[in-house]
Amino acid sequence: MQQTIYRIRLKVLILLTTVILSYINAQESIHWREWNALSFADAQKNNKLIFVDIGMEGCTACRWMVERTYTHPDVIHLINEHFIAIQVDSESRPDIGERYSDWAWPALIFMSPAGKQVHAIRGSRSPQNFIAVLEELIKRQKNHQLIRDDNAPFPAPNETNSSPLDVLKDQVLGQLDNIYDETLGGWGSQQKSLYSYAQIYQLELRGHRGTGPYPRRALFQTINGLLKQIDTVWGGVFVASINKWENIVPEKRISNQAAAMSAFAAAYWLSGDEKYLRGARYVDKYMSGMMMDKNGTFYTSQEDVATRLPVEMDARAYYRLMDNERRSYGIPPIDHSVYTHKNGEMISAYVRLFEVSRQTAYLDKARRAADFLLKERMQPPGWMLQTLPSSKVSKDNRMRKQVVQKRPYLKAQAYFALALIDLARATGDKPYLRDARRLTDAMIDQFWDKTYGGFFASVPDDVNRFVPLQKPVEDNAVAALVLYQMSVYFHQPSYYQYALKTIQAVSLPYMVKREGRMVAHLAVALEWMSKKYVEFSITGSPDLAETRALFRTASQIYEPRKILHFQEEGRYPAQKRPAVFICNPLFCTNPLFSSKAVIQQAATF
Repeated sequence: MQQTIYRIRLKVLILLTTVILSYINAQESIHWREWNALSFADAQKNNKLIFVDIGMEGCTACRWMVERTYTHPDVIHLINEHFIAIQVDSESRPDIGERYSDWAWPALIFMSPAGKQVHAIRGSRSPQNFIAVLEELIKRQKNHQLIRDDNAPFPAPNETNSSPLDVLKDQVLGQLDNIYDETLGGWGSQQKSLYSYAQIYQLELRGHRGTGPYPRRALFQTINGLLKQIDTVWGGVFVASINKWENIVPEKRISNQAAAMSAFAAAYWLSGDEKYLRGARYVDKYMSGMMMDKNGTFYTSQEDVATRLPVEMDARAYYRLMDNERRSYGIPPIDHSVYTHKNGEMISAYVRLFEVSRQTAYLDKARRAADFLLKERMQPPGWMLQTLPSSKVSKDNRMRKQVVQKRPYLKAQAYFALALIDLARATGDKPYLRDARRLTDAMIDQFWDKTYGGFFASVPDDVNRFVPLQKPVEDNAVAALVLYQMSVYFHQPSYYQYALKTIQAVSLPYMVKREGRMVAHLAVALEWMSKKYVEFSITGSPDLAETRALFRTASQIYEPRKILHFQEEGRYPAQKRPAVFICNPLFCTNPLFSSKAVIQQAATF
């Protein structure tokens, strides 16, 4: 009898112990730290491996890691015991996000205690698979068998590429063309996604007065596929499709919206087909209805899963429902962060939609967002803050802490400067050009490599003792495009030299090859710099109706290499009435006094 009672007590004790331990484990979590010098120094001091989790809000695979893998007791124990764990939001820190974008998202990066990358994983892993990775790395460290990952991001090179621009352009365009899907359109056969308008823009530039049908055919094939990614209920486009355009990945991100709006605008301008204008309006419906702050700026992303979605319904089924049915299950969470570089992309998209539709509501949205960000984020030296604290963001149920730093980033500077140039082209407003010049000069001052040229992703800090600075290829390409256009607007040759040296600094063959399909901005910059601009200079007072009419005429001409502005006195011979001069680096027209003459002469360039 006593033995039976003893056994019962023992079972109860074991059960209670199990429950208590389970409760304790449930209360434990990974001890996440920030990306800073102290985190790296502690890893070195304590001989601990470093694990860096990088991702963005709205990323389904990131959420799987957070909810399933990072809550597993064994994962928590192994990471807290053997690793310094660092978590980074790739949009808050675009320099780090760009550095590890090859593994996006999430990017799971493992480093030695000295900060050298030894392993990296692209995308989510189940707890069991992730535990096996952790245990293997712990074992390797114990046995002194850690080996540097050959695929680790390379540091900024100490050499440049002096090949002619046409040679560089052929390499980049060949790389893009080799991965183009001739059957379905888009770049790559598995995932269909327009990550940037530059993918379409390089085709526009190549097809405009060019030879051969490929660029125009590929442009329309890809954009026709993109039409199938539209959410016809709430608007917007989904982030990607798998294998075929109809098989959508039900997330939405601002970069895809900006790319789609610009692409649809381009297709409408080239064809006049209303279906493309409807596509652009669907994007506007989404951005204005669900993704616009009361100050006119734009939010970043929206997750796939609604808050009350039943387990038997997946996100694709949810998005097949109509508005009221969707709302009955809740609305998928929105990341209310407002990032400067992402807003720059969206501002540029609204400008292009205005230019093709002539509907001032679109231009007003671009102006409002730009004006607010200039007022709130431009710093006295001329650089833009990437983001600011927000009460809405503080209420978001975020996967990663948003770290707000008063720090300049190349990505914010370049993309927003390009947006201001686009606004100046559409409006003729000189303040936008002056602000773009301030951003350009600050970009040179903050990020320029005085030895080899090109721009670093951010300013140096103490982390660079462990992780060296990089020169991101695509961000440098955007900076080069900004510099090239500024050299024309302000007739300043030094800007052109900066643009040329920037391209030479990031176009080494191994750098370009590694980027894969992510070289569209580089292709655009090389197209501009090798084929040259077409400049429309409007002389005469902008206050005169006749002058403004000539500006509108020039604005409505399709020319993807267009530079358009009101010209101050002194550059051209004085005229008794408003006139237009159309120039490229080799030739200028005589003064053109009528809209008809402007249209006729523009067709010859």
